[in-house]
Amino acid sequence: MRIFSMIALLVMLGPIVSDASAWEECSYDAWVRVVRSDGSYEDIVPTSFSWTTADTIFLQPGDTIFTDGVFHDFLCTPGPMTCTLVKDHFYVDTEPISWSWKITEPGYYTLHSSTTDETVVLRFFVNSAPVAQLAARAFLGGPFDPTTMLMNDDLRALDQIGPTGNVYEPLHGLYEYDDRWIMDIAVLDDHGPNSIVDYVHVELRDASDPTIINAQAVALIQRDGDIVDMDGVSPLRIIIPPGNYHVSILHRNHLGIMSADAIPLGNGVASIDLSDPNTPTYGTTARKLVNGAACMWPGNARTVYFIQAVSYAGAYNDRDAILARIGGSIPTQTYVGVHALDEDLNMDGVVKYTGANNDRDLILQTIDGTVPTAVRTEQIPW
Repeated sequence: MRIFSMIALLVMLGPIVSDASAWEECSYDAWVRVVRSDGSYEDIVPTSFSWTTADTIFLQPGDTIFTDGVFHDFLCTPGPMTCTLVKDHFYVDTEPISWSWKITEPGYYTLHSSTTDETVVLRFFVNSAPVAQLAARAFLGGPFDPTTMLMNDDLRALDQIGPTGNVYEPLHGLYEYDDRWIMDIAVLDDHGPNSIVDYVHVELRDASDPTIINAQAVALIQRDGDIVDMDGVSPLRIIIPPGNYHVSILHRNHLGIMSADAIPLGNGVASIDLSDPNTPTYGTTARKLVNGAACMWPGNARTVYFIQAVSYAGAYNDRDAILARIGGSIPTQTYVGVHALDEDLNMDGVVKYTGANNDRDLILQTIDGTVPTAVRTEQIPW
């Protein structure tokens, strides 16, 4: 298991109907007011749940963001209304919907206002923080199909990922953030080869010392390997000064990879294809070759603090994690989760220890399958 930070502001607008299965129907309006340091202000009233760069609001340190909301139907039982502030993809604070934040530092912020299961995004840049655009590509070995040369999107089709799905906990001890507040549910529609497979995590590492993480962001990976921003189609945007950076791609139950070379970012859209075996990666045998494609190694079902590795036997091995998930005593049992599970290594929505399409075999394949005590470690410097 892998445990998983532009200024943007997310805000709920009414009327919004909360989940009828949990609450009676409610509707409410929510809004945002920006008060400038000179006392002037503007009210932000988005017209839709989809925001583009043109909708970005530029602020200065000292400006204050106010949020508020009101229910229209006082006979209903409303769901919780909260706002969460995120700076440069790092979690900052969660408060009731009637709140304010004084902005003191430059950056790219998102404010996520939510009730029950709805969200909207509005972006705020403070001091025009620099944004790099990255068009990256990679394959996750677990769901990769060498016949179609695409990854399966079973988790999407089974509704096991999405705005009410995965919660990425602190990755490498860096930050904690709940991705469900970012993505619009329409992103998870069936888009063929561009359908979403899962979340991934992208790091930009220092060109001189790649143990230093200069910036990072959560992204989405499509069936064809394209890694895109939370709208499901655009190149990933990351707040970082122009320069050269190593690109790392990480996933919750695969071993991460990092480009051997630092690539230039900051002028236009930078591209890197880590699914191409001719693109060099850091370390030794960092990817597995499948029908000419370079894939990330699957099998990381259990993480031991800061040790990213796949093992079949010994302490903290990944095989035992699968067995424990299905109940620990009957190996032929299976387990289907409500959300994506780290032990589901082939990402088909079912955790299996034995039989066709089981997850345990992927661990053996990753460690080469001949010596059960072998261990494969992630090829990223720390």
